[in-house]
Amino acid sequence: DEYSKASGLVQAAGSARYLISPAIAGALLVYYDIKLLLIIDICTFFVTVVATLIVRSNLASKVEQKRESFLREFKIGWKALNARKGVMTLVVITSVITLFIGFIQVLSTPMMLGFTTSGVLGAVETISASGMLVASVAIGFLSLKSKLVRILSASLFCAGIFMMLFGFRENVYIICIAGFLFFAMLPFGNTCLDVLIRSNIDNEFQGRAWGLIGMISQIGYVISYAISGVLADKVFTPLLVKNGLLASSIGKIIGTGQGRGTGFLIIVAGMFLCISAIILGLNKSVKSLEKKRV
Repeated sequence: DEYSKASGLVQAAGSARYLISPAIAGALLVYYDIKLLLIIDICTFFVTVVATLIVRSNLASKVEQKRESFLREFKIGWKALNARKGVMTLVVITSVITLFIGFIQVLSTPMMLGFTTSGVLGAVETISASGMLVASVAIGFLSLKSKLVRILSASLFCAGIFMMLFGFRENVYIICIAGFLFFAMLPFGNTCLDVLIRSNIDNEFQGRAWGLIGMISQIGYVISYAISGVLADKVFTPLLVKNGLLASSIGKIIGTGQGRGTGFLIIVAGMFLCISAIILGLNKSVKSLEKKRV
């Protein structure tokens, strides 16, 4: 029952890095060039190293255990994932979901820079990311214990709706609201995923299983990062420039211009995210995970 609280608080800590940095970076770019930001970015590596060494020095010493070969560890993790059909199904669907979410992560910046400044972009990113912080803190105090599949499906469906709103217009205020609400939905989805999977895998296999889960679920991001730019520039942008194929139809609704193709791609990705959320919510093997929690 404490999994959801822990997950919420961990996500709150993770989202903190998105709150201040974008706004500061955007403000610095107004007065300085990219070289200063690169120097600051390099310096953060030293801070990370020092923090890691401090944490490591304070960890309790572990009892020496016999280490298995990589192949055997991999097989054990794979077996743990396949022990219950719903777990693997949920992980695969998660990979599909990250594919669509990856589009807004990659394309939001070029879409906004097409009609506004880097300073405004930094402020929008900070406001949007604060939605994740607010939701994560709320989950940390309230906890999610029941109807996890329903909450997961609903949060992802709403995220898809707000994703579509994000790409709908070149309006900073609409984008701020949509971005805030989009990021506010993600902690609910992440927490439900975390609890459903953790509570259906034996504790002794958690580490090995989560290594595989992380690898499989991130495949969606890798694919979206690789193809989103090409799709935006070569396929969707030509459709919505002046006299483009969709300029006289969809262009009348969302507008035309260089950035509108990117916005339309975000809208399409949001639509597919909604469809994926519905499929997930109706999947019987995923629903069964709530009844078989260990």
